[in-house]
Amino acid sequence: MVQRACDAGAQQLVADVMASAKANGVTVRWVEIYGVRRWGSVFHDLIYKTRALGYGQALFSKYNALPLSRMSNKEELVYANGSGKYVAQFSYEEGNSTANTSTVFVLYGN
Repeated sequence: MVQRACDAGAQQLVADVMASAKANGVTVRWVEIYGVRRWGSVFHDLIYKTRALGYGQALFSKYNALPLSRMSNKEELVYANGSGKYVAQFSYEEGNSTANTSTVFVLYGN
């Protein structure tokens, strides 16, 4: 199940990502928030498909992605092309048990 999040929490997360990017000198023009249950690799698979469009992996990091301290156990994946365009995602687990755990994916780019 994949669902785009548009609630107040998602709006705050978008604002946090934009502020963090600006503070770190990273140009971010768009941010989308999704919740995923039982299919955690969905966005990893989709971002990998950008290779056919000339994008390649520019960054992969675990646990120290965008400096948003309230998120733990997160990872970030960035794909970029030769002209400076990029698409990226970071994900983290939300919930306190296997039955209630979902993955939050934050997609962003320029």
